[in-house]
Amino acid sequence: MIAAAVIFIAGAASAQRHPAEPEMVFVEGGTFTMGCTAEQGGDCKDDERPAHSVTVSSFHIGKYEITQAQWESIMGNNPSLLKGANLPVDNIAWNDAQEFISRLNRATGKSYRLPTEAEWEYAARGGNRSKGYRYSGSNNLGEVAWYCISYSDPVKPHNVGTKKPNELGIYDMSGSVREFCYDWYGGYAASPQQNPTGPVDGRECVIRGGGHGSYAEYCHISFRGDHHIPNEDLYWLGFRVVLSETEVASGAGAATEKRYHFAPKMVFVEGGTFTMGCTAEQGNSCDSDEKPAHKVKVGSFYISQYEITQDQWSYLMIYQNRSQFVGRNRPVEMVTWNDAQEFISRLNRDTGRKYRLPTEAEWEYAARGGKLSKGYRYSGSNNMDEVAWHDGNSEGKTHDVGTKKPNELGIYDMSGNVGEWCMDWYGKYDASSKLRLNPYGYVVRGGYWRYSTDNCRVSRRYQQDSNYVSPTIGFRVVLPVEEE
Repeated sequence: MIAAAVIFIAGAASAQRHPAEPEMVFVEGGTFTMGCTAEQGGDCKDDERPAHSVTVSSFHIGKYEITQAQWESIMGNNPSLLKGANLPVDNIAWNDAQEFISRLNRATGKSYRLPTEAEWEYAARGGNRSKGYRYSGSNNLGEVAWYCISYSDPVKPHNVGTKKPNELGIYDMSGSVREFCYDWYGGYAASPQQNPTGPVDGRECVIRGGGHGSYAEYCHISFRGDHHIPNEDLYWLGFRVVLSETEVASGAGAATEKRYHFAPKMVFVEGGTFTMGCTAEQGNSCDSDEKPAHKVKVGSFYISQYEITQDQWSYLMIYQNRSQFVGRNRPVEMVTWNDAQEFISRLNRDTGRKYRLPTEAEWEYAARGGKLSKGYRYSGSNNMDEVAWHDGNSEGKTHDVGTKKPNELGIYDMSGNVGEWCMDWYGKYDASSKLRLNPYGYVVRGGYWRYSTDNCRVSRRYQQDSNYVSPTIGFRVVLPVEEE
């Protein structure tokens, strides 16, 4: 019965799809004015201003809100208060929607996500086919939406797709259930934006669209009220999903392949031989465990261009983000070595790849710039301020990844921001370390936001127990080059 209901919604072409897969509508990218435009009338709220120019890339968006049938086929339960296979799922939190999407992506091998607020409004306005309506598809709200005329009338959800669609053939964007977006809630900037994703951090997530409990004044396209914390569920909240149009190449020279939006961007590092440890440019600051300097040969590999961000972490770890300095594009921290291994396990499960932590030798080789190395003291420069956040410039906190200059290979933040877990047990640079009889803990590499410059050199190394947690430690990942 559930599968049949979904096929009715999606059409005959859905026969080869997973029962939970939504029918998608292509939205050609373009530029539009987002916010309180003239046709939105006198109901605009302060947070809909200023109206501003936004450019979005092409994407696909769900033709309908996710139904209870689709939800149940993935999640095995139905939290909605009023049950019905073709009713939109409701009574869920933003975190619940993310868990559904994570499971849907595992089941289908695709990379669905929530729409950004800009994508949502662009699609609701009709994209490049927009006729400038006040509501999504009409100036007559009753034609396109289920909403509340008065509280004396019954307030209840209705089957998706039973009102008229908008110019793109998308249903219920002005009324049925309100819909979660990807972004943290925040004010608008007046300057033109390109593919905006909202503030880098926040407490409340954006809710868009009118609902069956909303008066008409809260159903116009640019309305953006009732933002909520991610774990708060309400009976009138649902969602639809987006599928990005672009496919990204993974690593220099690698074949173009489908890319999961939560997977790290990788940089190819050609293998070679280098001197590891306390080399001349490291100066007189070397500790005893950086000696003796010794020749090391490493094979080719890919390494993540940035430290793993809180956005990537939260997606796979179901938003269990305990980072001290919250921000989607900031490096995740307050993670143990064991936590990093769990993240990598989930990343590999969802992508079918073989990511892992870098070995200490791989880490230092990449930090030095590999075969492109210019022999810098820090990763990418002899001027620490150019390439790293440290105690002299960080203002006592982490910063968004990639905001300093990269090193010779195009890799960011290897001398600062957060220290990074490596795969190895910590040990001395001699043969006995290979025995690993009495390990002191795992290797941590790289400087961090409260370290002095001497402690941010490329050869600096220290260790921590696998359960150690700190706002100074995060990680990046490596992808081995498979032998032909």
